[in-house]
Amino acid sequence: LTLAEAGLQAAIAQKGSQSRSFRILHPTLGIRYIEADYGAVLDSDRNVVRVVGVNLDVTEREQAAEDLRQSNARLEHGLALLARQNEEISALGELGEILQSCADTEEIQTPIRTFMPALFHGSSGCFYLLRESNNKLDVVADWGIAVGSAPEFAATDCWAIRRGEVRWTDARDGLRSGHVNDAEHRGLAALCVPMIAQ
Repeated sequence: LTLAEAGLQAAIAQKGSQSRSFRILHPTLGIRYIEADYGAVLDSDRNVVRVVGVNLDVTEREQAAEDLRQSNARLEHGLALLARQNEEISALGELGEILQSCADTEEIQTPIRTFMPALFHGSSGCFYLLRESNNKLDVVADWGIAVGSAPEFAATDCWAIRRGEVRWTDARDGLRSGHVNDAEHRGLAALCVPMIAQ
């Protein structure tokens, strides 16, 4: 039995009222949401003599409720994103203060490995320093599982450094920096960010 028929039969069997909600496919209006109410009419011996029913098209109400649910979901997502951004800004500020207080490159490793996974969820990466000779970079800290970048490389091997700009590359970009290990990186995207500290 369909939901409508089931409601009708239940009203007869229980000699009372029943409510059902279901969808129908209208030939011109498409999917419509229906709310049906059924009531059994009894005689003096409590026998069912007829059943009275009303089908109400509540499509607009259902659509309004769905729109409200989607709006609430977008609002919750926006609030979660805002909270996440606030946490990242706070973490970046704290990381910056700690890095400025580090006495040498060895002290840099712990804060980098502590803060970076929280700032870049699910990612791996390296933090490099440029040698005084100004032509080689050495990794001083890393985080994540598969870094996919050489522990040291020439400054000319990184397009971001050569161009003096943030560079994003993925498997479709043929201009991949030489320090990115394609075999280890497995074609994943890479982000290189040159930074200057004073």
